[in-house]
Amino acid sequence: MKDSDYSVAKAQTYGWGPDAPPDAQKTSILRRFVKGPAVLDVGSATGTYVDLLARDGLDVTGLE
Repeated sequence: MKDSDYSVAKAQTYGWGPDAPPDAQKTSILRRFVKGPAVLDVGSATGTYVDLLARDGLDVTGLE
């Protein structure tokens, strides 16, 4: 098993993972305070908020 596969499987046991929906409160905070055009998400884990911010039109880089 690749490390990335293990990480995703472990995250899913906590309700996290690439298919987990973004937390509503965190989403609200991010959309209120994050101003672009570019964002660095340090500790991005499975990329849930990288994807969210990218869909909002920001240039996002995720770093784990």
